Order: sequence, then C-alpha cells, then structure tokens
Amino acid sequence: MRILILITAAIVMLINQMHAQTYFYEDFEYDGGMPIDWTQETINENYYWRASPGGHTVTPEVPGSRRPPAAFEGEYNAIFEKLTLTNAVTRLITPEIDLSFAIKAQLQFYHAQYERCLISGGCNNDQLRVYYKYTDELENESWVLLKTYTDEVPEWTLRTINIPDSANLDNFQLAFEGLTGPGWGTCIDSVVIIENGLISRFISKVNIVQPSESYVPAGSFNNPILRIDITVKGNQGDIILDSLHVISLNDPGVSLAENGLKLYATEDSVFRDPVQIGSEGNFVNDEYIFVGLNKSLETGSSSIWVTYDMPGSISSDIHGSKLDAYIPQGGIKVGGGNYPAVDQSPEGYRELFESLFHDDFETEKGWTFIGEFEQDIPIGLGGVDYGFPDPDYAHSGDSVIGTDLTGLGNRHGDYENSLAKDAYQAISPVINTNYYAEMNLQFYRWLNIELFDTARIYYSLDESDNWVQLWTNQGVIVDDEWRVNPIDLPEETDFASSIQFKFTIGGSDLFSTYSGWNIDDFSLVGNYITYDLKPVEYIGPLCYCGHD
Repeated sequence: MRILILITAAIVMLINQMHAQTYFYEDFEYDGGMPIDWTQETINENYYWRASPGGHTVTPEVPGSRRPPAAFEGEYNAIFEKLTLTNAVTRLITPEIDLSFAIKAQLQFYHAQYERCLISGGCNNDQLRVYYKYTDELENESWVLLKTYTDEVPEWTLRTINIPDSANLDNFQLAFEGLTGPGWGTCIDSVVIIENGLISRFISKVNIVQPSESYVPAGSFNNPILRIDITVKGNQGDIILDSLHVISLNDPGVSLAENGLKLYATEDSVFRDPVQIGSEGNFVNDEYIFVGLNKSLETGSSSIWVTYDMPGSISSDIHGSKLDAYIPQGGIKVGGGNYPAVDQSPEGYRELFESLFHDDFETEKGWTFIGEFEQDIPIGLGGVDYGFPDPDYAHSGDSVIGTDLTGLGNRHGDYENSLAKDAYQAISPVINTNYYAEMNLQFYRWLNIELFDTARIYYSLDESDNWVQLWTNQGVIVDDEWRVNPIDLPEETDFASSIQFKFTIGGSDLFSTYSGWNIDDFSLVGNYITYDLKPVEYIGPLCYCGHD
C-alpha cells in the first residue's frame, strides 16, 4: 500500500510539473541570422526563410516602413518573402522535439502577413501553412497539415494550435511552410510548445458580422446575410450549438424562395465547403428559430452562416429592396450559455436586384465554348510555375466555367502559349432585355493572367455579331480567392431588345502562362422601366415667329 501511495504521489507531482512545462521555444534572436538547428526544405524555387526586424520594405532606411513595422518581441523574427509572380514555397523546419511525456501539447506563435498592392494591379498577401511530421509504427514519415492561413493578417496575431495526441513522440518536428503572394512577407515570431494539460472547452467569443454588401440577384442561392464567428478555447469536452434565432429586417414585400432560409457551418470565416446544419425554413412573422442543431464546435474559430435563397422572378417594384437580419439577445444557445448579451444587428445590408439572367453553372443554360473554355468541376489545376492555380471548389454548388479546368493541351490547367486574339471564348446565351435600363453584370471570378497576355469581356446587342469590348486586364492579375466582379453596362445597352456576353483569353506570348478564367454565379440585373420619357425632337419656338 505504501508503495502504491508513493507511485501515485510521484505521478501527481510529474503531472503538476508538466502543466508548467515548456517543451520548445524560439525567438529568432541571432543577430540577423537564422537558428542553426532549424532546416529548410524548398518545395518550389530555391528561395529561403530569413531573419528580419519586422516585415519586408522597399525603403529600409525609413523607420516604420516595414509591414509589420517590427518583430513581435526582441529585434528579429522569421520571414518568407519574395517579390515574385511565381509561387516560391519553402518549409522552415524545427529540430526534433521530445513530446513523449506530453499530455496536451499546444503550439503557440505570433503571426503576421500584410497585403501588398502592385502598381500593375491586384492586392495579395503571402500565405502560411503549418505541418507536423508523423512517424508510424513502420518508421514511415509524412508531413501532416495542421493549419492553413491564407487571409491577410495586418498585425501580430497569436496563433494557438493543439498538437494531436498521436504526435506526442520523442522526434516531433514542426514545419512552417511559406508561399509567396507576393505580399510583404509571411512572418512568425516567439514560437513555443507548452503543456496545456486538461482544460474543458469553453466559449471565448461570439461575434456577429455582415459578411457581404454586394447585391443579391433574383434566382440565386445560399447568399450569406449574417456570419456568426464563435471562438472556442480548451481541449476537453464538447461545445454544442443547440439553436439559433434569426429575425428578419427585410423590406416589406420581399419573400424568400420556398424553404430559402438556411444555416451553414464552415471551419473559418470563408464561405468554403459549407456544411448545412439544421432544417431550412422561412420566416413566420419575421422570425425563425433553427432548433435541434446539435453541432459540435472544435477548439479554435469557426463560423455559422445565415443564408437566403431568392425566387427566380420578382416584381419590379421590389427591385433594390433591403435584405438583412439580426440575432436577438440570447438568440444563440451554445455551450450551455445564451449569446449575444444584447440584440446584434451588424452595420450594412444587401439589396435584391431583379435578374434578367442568372447562372450558377450547375445545369446547362446554352453557353457556347471555343478552345479550352469549358464547364466543369474545378480541381485546382495550373499555376505551378506562375500565378495561382484554379480553385478546387466552386463559389457555390459544384461547377463553374473556366479555361482548361480538366487538364487540356500542353499546359494542364493553364492557357497555352502563342494564342491568337480571343482564341478561347465562352459566349452566353441571348438574354432578353426589353424594357430594362441601368443594367449591371455581376459574377465571381478567379482569374490569373500574365502581364503581356490578355483577358477580355465583350457584349453584343440585338443578336448581332458586333462585339463591343466591355473590360480587359490592364496588367498581371493573380487571384487566389473568389472575388465578386460587378460591371455597370454603358447607357447604349438601355432598352436593347437583347444582349450577349463573351469572355475570352488571347493573345498570349511565347513565355509564361497562367491558369486563366474561372467564373461562377453569373448574373445580369437591371431596372424594369415601363414608361421612359425623353425629348426626341426640337419643334419650337423658331426664329421669325415673333421671337429672336
């Protein structure tokens, strides 16, 4: 019995020590050099992480010009940066770390990656991925992705990642993989692995935001109206989202499609790969409660989205109506608590516009494709040497239209060299525009085009073959996310009997090629006008009729 008591006491003492234990720490303070026990592995291009007193700058002699302006602590941090339109990718790898006695090891580090706007057009940031090395029972090693950070991080931000129990080995390693944007660098500092012990999960923060203010075309689906960001801390137990109460702020006369009010969950604040939770429905007396959600939330930040599906046709008198909603006090039941503390109606709203034509490319609606333009499911091809690849997901649904989505020609996923003008074309069906004015074209694009190559958009009126250029790139474009792209049509399109649109790629030079067009959720909206008065002829008064 005495031996058992001693063993138990020793275990308790060991656990208490481990709760305060730091397994690894790195602050990059080596007088401008990198730590010698770290290694680097180049994935694409032979370009390396380096030490820097903050982010990159083109004017190092100007104090505060770096982004971020200084290291998080001390004088230096690690940075991966290169002003390039190619994807330089390199992993910065820690030495082996002994986690064999860890209970709940946790990685913490500070991170920043500022967006950079190029004179030739486009704003981008570098990106960061965090991996750990896993060794199985047969001593096979593989890198496992822990976390991806693709968005801009405009100030030093604490990142916290719980390390999987299966990685608690005596030869544990981390890799910080940088990918050039080109931004002002992806920066890390104060890397530490600590023992986090057993901590029950709890709600750290609930934040409700307006995710978009772009207009909503009639006939479109899954339009985000509210986003609820929930931050969970801790590593033990379950945090369950039980129910969510939504109250409409839509203008009078606005009706959603049947069962057009939906709730989705994503792992972060980007509406990518959303998972529907709860049962869709519709407002009753301007209210709806999603019940029985039983959604388990993991440690970290996740997002819940309130979305609208809109009917395919609306009356012209509600064109421009407001679409909005709010969460009442206590309307979110999660983790045994009620949030928010007061009614939350974030600033901003969306407007409903009457659609003349909407296509999410989930069905065939009469487009004509020439060259390597096609309609299919994007799978992330292209962009190996220059720019970014195609997306590996549609903006909504599954399918998009784009150039070489499936691996055509010699440059799989990219457009080809030496293309003639407008060699690749996607031509819309003819759209009836009788009685419409003030028309606007809106679509979501993911476009990568080289500086000396050309992408264009044209329109043609009244089923003629007279194509008028509406838009062209003014330089290099390197999109790495879906971007909404509204274009006001010129006045000459008002009251035309019909219109068509054409997206093209070409010409292209003999050198670098990029991944080209990706287009989703294409809409033409306009204002239906039954009466339109304007002078057509000057009749009088005339000279010599009693007037000078």
